[in-house]
Amino acid sequence: MKSLPKVLVCVLVCLCLGAGAFAGGSQEARAEKVRLVIWEWITTQGPGPVYQEILQSYRVANPTVEVESISDPWNQAHDKVLLMHQADRMPDIIGVNRNWLVEFVALGIIADLSPYVDKVPGMRDKYYDAVKGEMDGKVWILPYDGGNAAFVYNTAKFAQAGLAVPDTFDQFMGIAPKLTDAANNKFATQFCIAEKNVTGAHVCNIGPVLTSFGGTYVKDRKAAFNSPEGVQAFQWMIDLEKNGLAAPGGITVDAKNMREAFASERVYTTFDGAWGVTFYNNFPDLKWDVSRMLKKKDVGTVVNIMCWGMAKSSKNPDAAWNLLSHIQSDDMLLKYFRDGNVMPSTKKHGALPEFQTRYKGFLDTYAQTTNYFQTGSVAQESELYRILVEAYHKAFLGQMSVKAALDEAAAKYNTAAEEFYARYR
Repeated sequence: MKSLPKVLVCVLVCLCLGAGAFAGGSQEARAEKVRLVIWEWITTQGPGPVYQEILQSYRVANPTVEVESISDPWNQAHDKVLLMHQADRMPDIIGVNRNWLVEFVALGIIADLSPYVDKVPGMRDKYYDAVKGEMDGKVWILPYDGGNAAFVYNTAKFAQAGLAVPDTFDQFMGIAPKLTDAANNKFATQFCIAEKNVTGAHVCNIGPVLTSFGGTYVKDRKAAFNSPEGVQAFQWMIDLEKNGLAAPGGITVDAKNMREAFASERVYTTFDGAWGVTFYNNFPDLKWDVSRMLKKKDVGTVVNIMCWGMAKSSKNPDAAWNLLSHIQSDDMLLKYFRDGNVMPSTKKHGALPEFQTRYKGFLDTYAQTTNYFQTGSVAQESELYRILVEAYHKAFLGQMSVKAALDEAAAKYNTAAEEFYARYR
């Protein structure tokens, strides 16, 4: 896609953010204060008020720093960052969704935080390994708010059928027939592999199953999902539906449809993430819980999390880091997790009884996963998702074997990745 002329981009940014959004006031005020602009989408979400309280506590403790927080809706967030970057009008601190990481590093949008993080004892290790914002040994982003995939199940049905919660895929296969009554449109689980929602297909189904079976998406910048483990993972999903244990129509179902099937008790288990909790909580009569992701060769999962990054172009990086340090301090994180009803990204807080009670299955997956995929850790991720969903459809419909479909997908992804790295090398 051609870049917009820089003058036009500047005009568009000013219209979006307000002509005075990055103006510093009078010359006298600028001389007296450091001005920081933080851009995010949290204010448009549930924990928004708590985040604003945390910012205000920083302002009170640091009266010589002027902090302006600009918020945009989530569905505009990614493109807004690119627009600001093209216009050379970046804020100092930006909310970075985890799946933007490779792109934002390649484009030079975010700064390497390692020189700051490494001066704080224990800061690299305070987060669960699965959520760390590291790449190539450097820290680029600081985890904040998000989640991972685990095993969601209907507690009432399990109790009624006298079933223990499975720990492994083999155990799940032992109870799946007992959770299935096809004549009455009841099934053990539901997959969501619709082309209209390829991200949901990966964070809820393909990614968790692939990693649990010992597979991985990419290795050394090349497709690795067509390994024997990848073939086995895809074949397991396809066979589960073909054999009538998963609800039919998985290739037309998106994540919302999958959650609706679980909430209506048409299916009794799903592989879903912490991002689905709010949806399930809308059904007070639904009895459900979350257990650690099932194990095959590994305990696998997919992690997607909102993080904080510092703009590489920040004129006040030390002051920006000071603000980030406040937001990421133990006290402020506890306030955010607790008052914002958010799952912790830190081991210290995740161990607290109040969060174990609420998020135990997800937190156990964080703590025990041995093969996880962090969104944003590979190039051309959206294209990867699309290519693999297409491969799944071809294999499911019998147009190709699983192995042939994945080999074809690997060739397509490798071409896309090579083009990406040639452009940003």
